[in-house]
Amino acid sequence: MNDLSFDDIRLAATQSARTVLIVEDEDSVRDGMRRILNSRGYKVFDYSHPADFLAISHVIEKITPVVILLDMRLPEMPGVAIQAKLKEKGIQSPIVFISGESSVPQAIEAIQNGAFKFLVKPVGRDTLLQVVEEALVFDHENKYRIEKRQWLDACFRKLSPREKEVLVRVKQAMGNTEIGEQLGIAYATAKQYKSNILIKYGVTSVPQLLALFAQAKEPERKPN
Repeated sequence: MNDLSFDDIRLAATQSARTVLIVEDEDSVRDGMRRILNSRGYKVFDYSHPADFLAISHVIEKITPVVILLDMRLPEMPGVAIQAKLKEKGIQSPIVFISGESSVPQAIEAIQNGAFKFLVKPVGRDTLLQVVEEALVFDHENKYRIEKRQWLDACFRKLSPREKEVLVRVKQAMGNTEIGEQLGIAYATAKQYKSNILIKYGVTSVPQLLALFAQAKEPERKPN
C-alpha cells in the first residue's frame, strides 16, 4: 500500500500534482493500474482495504486535481457504500468505478449518486489513461467553480436588501429603466444601485458581472 500522509497532501496541493487514489483489493489489478499511471507522471496512492482509504478521506478535498478509482466489489465494503460515506462528508472528487462482476443495480446506483464513470475489468491502458485525465480535468474545473460560488456568496452578503433586488433583475438582463419601473425607483437611483453592485463584485461592467456567475455554473459530467 502506498499510503497518503499529510506531507504528501501538502506537497501535492503546493505542486498541483495530478493525483490518483486507487481502492482495489486485487493486488495484480492495483499494481497494474499504478504502473500505468506512474508511467504518465501521475502521483498515485493505492489501498487494498476500504478502512485504510476512509481513514484519509478527510484530506482528499485538499488535493487538486484528484480522481478516485474505486472497485465496486470489495470484500469488506461495497464500492457504493464507500461512495455514500464520501458523499456524507461532502467530498465531491470524481469517482471512477471499476469492476468485473458488479450487478446492474449497483452500477445504476453508483451513477445516480454522481459517479464520474463506470469501467469494466479488464480496463485497457488507453481507456484508463483517457478516463483518468477526463476526471482530473473535471475535478479541477469543479473545484474552481465551488471556490467561485463561495466567493460570489460572500459578495452577495455585502449587498443591501435593495441591491439584492436590483441584482436579480440585472441577471434577467433588465436595463435601468425597467428596473426602476419594477421597483418603483428613479432611473438614476437604479443606475446607482447597479454601480454599487459592480463595485462590491469587483467588476466594471454588467457583462463582466454576468461572466462571473456563468463561470460558477456546475460543470456537466460526461455521459457514461
